[in-house]
Amino acid sequence: HTHSNESMLRLSMTGPLTFLASPKFQDIRKHVTASDSARSLVLDLTAVTAIDSSGASMLLELVAELKAKKTRVVLR
Repeated sequence: HTHSNESMLRLSMTGPLTFLASPKFQDIRKHVTASDSARSLVLDLTAVTAIDSSGASMLLELVAELKAKKTRVVLR
């Protein structure tokens, strides 16, 4: 799910975050890239049912990448 305003993008992830979740992370990258004005991302993980080391690694990589681009990241 995607919600945005001028400077904030709100996305949610559902289901398990495992090595199979790579496409979900690619979708998030596309949404953030497409939203030139988004200075912050709220990533809602409340519907995530499980996370393994691969999922955690991909999540940390995404957060680091966005922070390097000066995008504030909030995990919910």
